[in-house]
Amino acid sequence: MVVVDSSAIIPLLNIGKLELIRKNFSEFVVPQIVWEEVVENGKLFGKPYSLFAQGKNVWFSIVSERKKEEAKTFAKEQEIQEADAEIILLAKERNQILLTNDAAMYACCLTQGIQSWWLTTLVLASVKKKIITKNEAEQILFELVTTGNMHLRTDVFVELLLILKNL
Repeated sequence: MVVVDSSAIIPLLNIGKLELIRKNFSEFVVPQIVWEEVVENGKLFGKPYSLFAQGKNVWFSIVSERKKEEAKTFAKEQEIQEADAEIILLAKERNQILLTNDAAMYACCLTQGIQSWWLTTLVLASVKKKIITKNEAEQILFELVTTGNMHLRTDVFVELLLILKNL
């Protein structure tokens, strides 16, 4: 099981690869605050939210419980946004992986002993599990970067391509 942040959902939605989450994890949960950001705000920005909305209660569930006061304190301690703190605390409480593409959230998870995955980790895991081929993974990475959905330093991008080649 995995807790998924909007910073992972939105880029995958934008390139039509949201199914990578579903195919890698038997179950995933979306915090209410992420649902609101992706679906409610997505409508305002023209994001392809309908595909995501169709999966609600079918292949993922919404977690509506919120710990605002605990998140507020945690956010101040960790110097992160309150919404991010809520998501991290949910992953910690449930002892689940957090899938994110947010550097501050990822760093906070490291300090808290919470397992977290980058989008790039998801793509590599998809190749290892034979969900996609190396060529498909390379294409996904190119799409994420060239469409502006994910920012990678050149050296990191090259390293990912080398890792893919050696899988």
